[in-house]
Amino acid sequence: MTEKELKNIKFLKLEIARTEKVLCLLVSGNRSGVKYQEVLMQTREKLYNQKCELEKVINGIDDAEIRLILKLKFVDLRSWNYIARTMNYDRSTVYKKYKKFMGEDNSTISNF
Repeated sequence: MTEKELKNIKFLKLEIARTEKVLCLLVSGNRSGVKYQEVLMQTREKLYNQKCELEKVINGIDDAEIRLILKLKFVDLRSWNYIARTMNYDRSTVYKKYKKFMGEDNSTISNF
């Protein structure tokens, strides 16, 4: 898995939220547009599946410390400062651990 793919989780979450908001507006407004609702529901399902696949890859990482860093940063969308405070590290330490892991030839994440 590349850094770009990890960052993609953020956009998937935003896209899912947008899709759900539009669906709620359509349903609550009793607006017609059944075909559009179907397209949005299919889109939402596809996005959830992509997000789940990325999270499965993260869950497959053996190193619990790195796994937590990746989940906090890319799934929960937390800042490096928040992650450092949570893990009782300095911000630069957390970032260096992340960069070192991403630079390693790690077959767990490169198979994605």
